[in-house]
Amino acid sequence: MEFWEPSTVTFKFLDFEITPTLEEFSSLTELPIRGRLPVIPSTICMGDFLSLLDLHIFRSLRYVDGGHVELDYLFQRFGRSKAYYEYQREFKCTRGAREHMRPRVFVMVFLGVMVFPIRSNSIDINILPMVMSIFNDPQRFTLVPMIFAEVLRSMTACIRGHDFFG
Repeated sequence: MEFWEPSTVTFKFLDFEITPTLEEFSSLTELPIRGRLPVIPSTICMGDFLSLLDLHIFRSLRYVDGGHVELDYLFQRFGRSKAYYEYQREFKCTRGAREHMRPRVFVMVFLGVMVFPIRSNSIDINILPMVMSIFNDPQRFTLVPMIFAEVLRSMTACIRGHDFFG
């Protein structure tokens, strides 16, 4: 972090600078970038978010607040395979369709906690459409540019005094 220079987006050393590139970040993360389109973030409303998860809007809307959903809410409904029966009235889908959705929710939660953190124990609902794009057409899209931008943003935030690297 001590070598990061946010104004030039470079690592500055005594007599040279290094600028990280998408290709290097792609190699570092082992995520493909060549021949793929970057996933473009978009804003999603609470009702659309719940519909993508096959949840009844009227039963679940109170758990989505200001573009965020609580981590515990997602874990209770998708974390355990037997949770479907406990929350069956909230789902519009069959148990099989919910099982199909579980990996997508896991990736959304992982990205929301590790890569794009907003608040503690809270996930940005706008991550779900990006995850759905990747799952629906994995050979077409890549998250590398978004993850790369978030790493650069987080390093800059740390230089400016934030206590942790999000």
